[in-house]
Amino acid sequence: MGFIKTDDLQWCEKLNTCCFNLIEVRNIPSGSLVVVGNVDLYDYTDQEILNYIEGFGYHSQDDVKSQYGNIWTQIVAECIFESLSNEELDCFGPFKNEDEAEKEALSYINKQEQLDTYTIYQISDEAAEKRNIMFMSLDYLKRKGITINPDNYTKVYTGMLLKETKLDDLYEQFNINHPANYRGRSMSISDVVVIRRKNIKKAYYVDSFGFTLVPEFLNKI
Repeated sequence: MGFIKTDDLQWCEKLNTCCFNLIEVRNIPSGSLVVVGNVDLYDYTDQEILNYIEGFGYHSQDDVKSQYGNIWTQIVAECIFESLSNEELDCFGPFKNEDEAEKEALSYINKQEQLDTYTIYQISDEAAEKRNIMFMSLDYLKRKGITINPDNYTKVYTGMLLKETKLDDLYEQFNINHPANYRGRSMSISDVVVIRRKNIKKAYYVDSFGFTLVPEFLNKI
């Protein structure tokens, strides 16, 4: 999905349900800065999160959830990010004005979106068909007349893809050597891995034996 514009001078990229990359333009006495940071909600206690969101007029995490529904964790992440000082984030600049800073921010986003990446999707706990599709092979789904529906999935992790990295390498890593900030299940049958190389995306279903291309998965993400 990449970065989306969330405010006039702020952009957000969802890595998984609780982890986000953010970038925004901030004004300082000498001009404008571009600030970049990552917010993982698992790095904060409930009390710390409450302290941040209270500054934006919310009384609880449930308050944010009731107002924003499925994107409530993004809103919480934005509150935390906007509360962090420039010294706590990566900064570029200063630039003469907001226009110059915005151009730099968009250039940064464009470079990030050209990088080779992999993204892991897993069946959501809220998926209506969860019981019938989780951990099931493609052959089983076809026999039952079930199609792969991206609406049943949630993004759980995005990472940089090295030139030599293969799907089997990712399977091994996400079973025996999870990244420290990974919050999903160990990679298993019914997961989908989207590989982006040179801006070309391919989706692979983790099947009973190896991986199977599922181009239809890309239609809705």
